[in-house]
Amino acid sequence: MKYLVTQPETLQILFEGKRAVGVRFVRDGGDMYDVFAKKEVIVSASAINSPHLLMLSGIGREKELVKHGVSRLPLLWHLIGCDV
Repeated sequence: MKYLVTQPETLQILFEGKRAVGVRFVRDGGDMYDVFAKKEVIVSASAINSPHLLMLSGIGREKELVKHGVSRLPLLWHLIGCDV
């Protein structure tokens, strides 16, 4: 089945190892949902929100993730060249 969810607030990308398998989001007054993709996860959340979502998911500069309290998650990728 295919669904379209309007106005969700995406909290993080869900991973199995280093493979994105779904997303976690909230809507309708705080109800939390995990949805899983059959094939791929596409992140399309604008030039500001896409990097923010990646950071919330444990992808980014380790120093910045720790600074903003994302260190509670396992660091999936430390992106060395993103501070250019």
